Amino acid sequence: MNVQRFGLLIALASLAGSTACQRDTGGITNTLAPLAYVRVVHAMPDLGKMTGRLVDSVENLNVVDVDYRYVGPYQGVGAGNRHLRIFPSSENITIASTILIDSTITFTAGSYYTLLATGNTQGGAKAKFIVLNDTPPTPSSSQFALRTVVAAPGVGPVDVFASATGGTAPLPATASMGNVSATSAYVTFPTAASLVLRATAAGSTTPVMVESTVLAGAAGTSVQDPIAGSTQGGSVLTAFLFPRSVAGSGAANFTTPGIAYGIDRRPPRPTS
Repeated sequence: MNVQRFGLLIALASLAGSTACQRDTGGITNTLAPLAYVRVVHAMPDLGKMTGRLVDSVENLNVVDVDYRYVGPYQGVGAGNRHLRIFPSSENITIASTILIDSTITFTAGSYYTLLATGNTQGGAKAKFIVLNDTPPTPSSSQFALRTVVAAPGVGPVDVFASATGGTAPLPATASMGNVSATSAYVTFPTAASLVLRATAAGSTTPVMVESTVLAGAAGTSVQDPIAGSTQGGSVLTAFLFPRSVAGSGAANFTTPGIAYGIDRRPPRPTS
């Protein structure tokens, strides 16, 4: 075949391919399913690492080998009736396949949820999910909001006092969140460089059971979103209150009650 004929064949093939592409108006279209937003909290004080899975479809919940007092971020999952399980994390397949919590939960598209994997795996308060339907407020640019959740049995009810300093400083005359046995209402505070939470048994001011400095957060930049916290207006946080871990169990060793924070709403992005 001479060069001219070969070139002609290439040109014809190219034209045919172009025509076929122009006629092909079909194809595969992926439609994103409606999403709900779910975060998982490890609140089983007698359990070591845990893994959470959606078992009704192939969808990643991304809760793998997390320790006691883990507070996850919100993750988008398909809305509707969803089947979830919690397992102990282990390289031993017999242990890793043990179902600790097995529940079907209905999630509404566009809504936000906290799943407390709470209770005990050995006797006592049986392990289960507690589902919180999260509806955080929208604070102004000079305020942030905070609530307290008693995440696991073994602590509470509590009074939670908020002040600029902790330690030996006197407690405020009135608790910011009083007699909390499950979930408090959100309370709005002015933005502050420092805010300390101190929790006591409800109706008492001594002893202080837990002292914790609230996340401060950080301002956003042109290349980084702001981080929620007490210094950033528009932030909303949850203070999850946990009991000490069960002595002698496989749980991460916490010898006193403590607080871990979850971000319920992030501050607005900078406009410039």
